[in-house]
Amino acid sequence: MKYKELFTEGNGLFATYFYPDFGDEYQTIFARTPPEELDAVAAFKYGNRTLSEGLTAATAAPVLRGIISMRIGDWLKQAEAMTTEYNAVTPTTAKVTKTENRDTSEQGTDNTTNAEKAFNDDMFTDGERDTSEQNKTRTETVTSTTEQQGTTGNVSENVVKEMELRRNKWQEKIIFALVSEITLDIYE
Repeated sequence: MKYKELFTEGNGLFATYFYPDFGDEYQTIFARTPPEELDAVAAFKYGNRTLSEGLTAATAAPVLRGIISMRIGDWLKQAEAMTTEYNAVTPTTAKVTKTENRDTSEQGTDNTTNAEKAFNDDMFTDGERDTSEQNKTRTETVTSTTEQQGTTGNVSENVVKEMELRRNKWQEKIIFALVSEITLDIYE
């Protein structure tokens, strides 16, 4: 069975299977692109591919749910990396955040008793009694953030254009990866 025979208009891979079961993840990966548009792209590019024999109308839902579940983590990582704002002119080259907590607790008790006894006296007589207590507690939290920006050379417009191109291409790669999982031939 061909891809275009199983996934028709109104029963598309993205609108029927991906978006309803993985709505939040779909929004993260494909943003505001309607699933029907992705179905149209997939049917146009991969409509003549032969589906795996185990994939039928009856088995499509559990098979696709399993395939998407296995790959969704990688796709979300790609989406996070590709949608992160990056300043090509002054990129952040290093960012270090360091937090130190120091707790110091000291306690001291000092009892001093001085007794005097005459040479021939049977009883002790307390002369002075000193008692002192000290409790000290100190807590210190130090947080510092160091951020370095800039590059060692000039950044051309080609780098900015390349980043925009990659941002657009990665979604097509996800479509290709999903279709490749369920089809046999990769060159049609």
